[in-house]
Amino acid sequence: MFRDAARIGVRGIVAFSDPLPRTIGDRLLMPGHVGIVYQALGAVYTGRGTARWLTMLPDGSVLSARTLAKITAAEPGSNGAIARLVEWGAPPKPERVPGREWLPEALVAVGARRIWHPGNHRYAWSIGPRWSRRAHPVALPALPYPKQSDLGLAA
Repeated sequence: MFRDAARIGVRGIVAFSDPLPRTIGDRLLMPGHVGIVYQALGAVYTGRGTARWLTMLPDGSVLSARTLAKITAAEPGSNGAIARLVEWGAPPKPERVPGREWLPEALVAVGARRIWHPGNHRYAWSIGPRWSRRAHPVALPALPYPKQSDLGLAA
């Protein structure tokens, strides 16, 4: 993949690993990971992405901030998100009620919960011919790799 990307002019790749475990009740869906494969492939660890609140649905999936914004602002694409929440058990949104008024009730009805996410681990590779990698290194400073034992989510 790196060779193919370099061939078309790509000079860098960024990948993220999500350290936050996902659960449904007591059942672990995803344990969280620190990017061991990225480390083995020689990626430069550049720290964490943006920390933020996530809205988690009962199946462990995330209702993105962008989707929530579409609903509150009645933007194109909001109808699909509203339909998804109704499928989960939210009351149908009355036509004349603004999304910003309906959404809090809908989230409670479906059992959504807000959780704090400390930010995904960010890895980067410079790719291309060797001379090009030396000329265009990863722009962010290299930090020590996080370890599997760091999944306590300490920054």
